[in-house]
Amino acid sequence: TVRAKISEQNESEFVVQTPTSVASVKGTDFWFVSDPVTGDQLFGLEGTVLLTNILSGISMDITAGFTGMSGIDGSLNIEVSNPSDIPVDPDDTDVGQTSTMKIQFEDEDGNTKTLIIEYH
Repeated sequence: TVRAKISEQNESEFVVQTPTSVASVKGTDFWFVSDPVTGDQLFGLEGTVLLTNILSGISMDITAGFTGMSGIDGSLNIEVSNPSDIPVDPDDTDVGQTSTMKIQFEDEDGNTKTLIIEYH
């Protein structure tokens, strides 16, 4: 699951690709949920996203207020978004709360380094 807020692109496109779908945008706001069992969902929040099912080659423009569903069977459907199905952005609900994730790496000589990621 990813939320992308893409500023207007001049010539190139921002692309999200899974084994099932490709979402191409030049500037918009959307949620993209990928599931290898059921397929992909794209929730349009602002602007337009071109959603293509890789298996069938079918493409549709997904705009604000609509959800595109790209199935592992090659299907591509669009419907009005159900607000309760749209993921919740943690930045909108946990303002001020920061969590930390630490990942430790060790090289072949036994030297360790720690990657620290702070997130909301």
